[in-house]
Amino acid sequence: MNIEHQPYAPASATNVQRTWKRACNWTPPSKDPETIKKWLYYQSLALQSAEQLQLNKEVK
Repeated sequence: MNIEHQPYAPASATNVQRTWKRACNWTPPSKDPETIKKWLYYQSLALQSAEQLQLNKEVK
């Protein structure tokens, strides 16, 4: 059996993350600074919205 795509060779215990890190220099989203920054931004928007809603309730 000739396996042309060595990174995708079958194994009894394949670690997909390790394979993608090795083959494609992949970084998991939980460790990617750009992704972390993006989600912190969206979380801050949600918090700002919640604070604004609370302020609107107090004004009425």
